Amino acid sequence: MVDHSPDEVEYPPSPNNAVMWYLIVSFPGTIILIGLFGAYALGGLGAFLIGATFWTIFSPGVWVFPIVFCRQVYNLASGKFVPISGNTYICGAILLGLYLWWGLAAKFLMNMSG
Repeated sequence: MVDHSPDEVEYPPSPNNAVMWYLIVSFPGTIILIGLFGAYALGGLGAFLIGATFWTIFSPGVWVFPIVFCRQVYNLASGKFVPISGNTYICGAILLGLYLWWGLAAKFLMNMSG
């Protein structure tokens, strides 16, 4: 018997695809990152380097959110739709935990400076 099914299964775009959930969760962190580095850049090279070093060390969300966002934009543009699974919820919880970590790092920085 010959299998005539396509090699790659296409999933229709819907609210139940993981790409949209990752985009929704990572977009605010990417925008905050752009604003944060823009504010440090306006403060001069020294402020930018200190801020970039601090946020890179103490908040992994600085590099995780843009990576996740760009990868999901690529998946969306290429039409790769994956249904939500248990791993989607776990990864979403990890991203939300990075927001919490980012908030704690920001609070720590504010307490140190003032």
